[in-house]
Amino acid sequence: MQLRDALIIQVLSYGFMYAMLAHLGVNDMGVFITIFTLIYLVTMLLASPLPPRIARINLVITILLLSISMYFIARRIMLILGGA
Repeated sequence: MQLRDALIIQVLSYGFMYAMLAHLGVNDMGVFITIFTLIYLVTMLLASPLPPRIARINLVITILLLSISMYFIARRIMLILGGA
């Protein structure tokens, strides 16, 4: 799959998922970020191999998105366990 096709799939998936979550009444930013991170990772894996320059940019974006998602997941686990 070419990068252009992956980006088109990504945009369509983001739109569909945003509409679905809005329809379900989800207001938690952590849920949005985590699901959008998963969509990003799957579409970028389908688009590989990437050119070296884009692969480095993709790595930075992936690390950033996973870090933010892990923060929200950890927060949610702490709430479930009765912590924070």
